[in-house]
Amino acid sequence: MKSRLSIAFALTALAAAACGAPSAAPPSTGTPTAAPVGEPSTAASPSSTPQPSAEGLLTYVILPEESEVRFLIGEVLAGSHTIVVGRTRDIRGELAVDLSDPSTARLDIIQVDLSTLATDNSFRNRSIHSVILETGRDEYRFASFVTTAIEGLPDKVVIGEEYTLRLTGDLSIHGVTRPFTFEVHATADPDGRLVGHASLSFLYPEFGIRIPYLPPQVASVEEQVTLEVDLVFARR
Repeated sequence: MKSRLSIAFALTALAAAACGAPSAAPPSTGTPTAAPVGEPSTAASPSSTPQPSAEGLLTYVILPEESEVRFLIGEVLAGSHTIVVGRTRDIRGELAVDLSDPSTARLDIIQVDLSTLATDNSFRNRSIHSVILETGRDEYRFASFVTTAIEGLPDKVVIGEEYTLRLTGDLSIHGVTRPFTFEVHATADPDGRLVGHASLSFLYPEFGIRIPYLPPQVASVEEQVTLEVDLVFARR
């Protein structure tokens, strides 16, 4: 699969740097869990008076209704090349930071519920969930990303300015975990939210994914997948 992720991942980094700027948001780091975390929070709305935790950290959560994860893959359908797009807004994650000490930034595990992925074809959706991604199995239902390193953080964040970051970490899909680096374009907006887009490319066999059969009208499916992620973080 080839992928581009709008980053919840890189936003974390920007958030950390933004700690020194008014209205900027910070990030955090976490570790993946094997068990599903449940449905993403729908109560993640921005707060005009965010309250710090006992550790002095402010928490930022992903707004699933404004975020999206997409996969893009090429296939030859009825003799014509087409790009299949699968989408979901079922994304969960949060970050925390002490605005007086950006080094405390922690990005929680980012998880995506693959069982809610949908394309424009119901037959294809059934195939994706039942035999390709096998999302009916608990161990395959979620994809996750855990950040291990962030490069390109500015010394100071300017509200509205876009920053290009590199997020390295562990991407887990279909029970397989591999290290990847995402290029992330992140911005802190005037409302104190973090908005970002990240991208990544890979071949789906790298994650033990197989396409066992194709319907007669589909001649072939490319191995390269593009993953795109658009994430918005807001203060909890």
